[in-house]
Amino acid sequence: MNNRTPAGVRAHQSRSYAELEAIAATIRSKLSCPPERPIDGLQFFDQINSVEVEMHDGSSIPLETGIESLGDGREGLSRYNPDKPCLEILLSPDTYDALEQGSPRATYCLVHEFSHALLHGDQLRQLAELPQPSQIAFHRGAPQPHPMYLDTEWQANALAAAFLMPAQGLLELEHRFGALTETLVTRQYHVSGKAARIRINIYQERRATLQINRQG
Repeated sequence: MNNRTPAGVRAHQSRSYAELEAIAATIRSKLSCPPERPIDGLQFFDQINSVEVEMHDGSSIPLETGIESLGDGREGLSRYNPDKPCLEILLSPDTYDALEQGSPRATYCLVHEFSHALLHGDQLRQLAELPQPSQIAFHRGAPQPHPMYLDTEWQANALAAAFLMPAQGLLELEHRFGALTETLVTRQYHVSGKAARIRINIYQERRATLQINRQG
């Protein structure tokens, strides 16, 4: 994992698989969504509006979802809006239409942007407070080398996968069916085959660190 090239910027805080698994489990618990249940993307789009993110200065910032033409072919975006203030999780009109149709890609996009807001809210706020030319330079500048566990994109992807396909749920599937397969996980959690394959590999490689225990 750590030999891959980071795709995002350097996060303020390092994260481990175990920590992100625990965060995902806490969110599911607050939403009364047990680990064996798939995430309904359209329902989650509305549920996000009841969530607040605790910032490092002790303040709490509400989350708001929206639909907006994002340009450059972007499907989703997370950003801080200082006028409200809030952290916005935006989907393009096409992505929202796909979410209404139950698209696994659209649901993953939504959860990925939610993960950015949850994990990187302070950085999004700091970025929004920069002058516009500085924001453009930040996005277009060459990324500085950093470990994968400090990469904002890796963190958001890892949290999204843990939220959509909880380790506890995978363990229960493994117990019931004897082995995890791509087909089994895609059917259970309504995710893409690619997302299922990546998550199964991580689960099998790191199950001892994911703090999972079989119940019953």
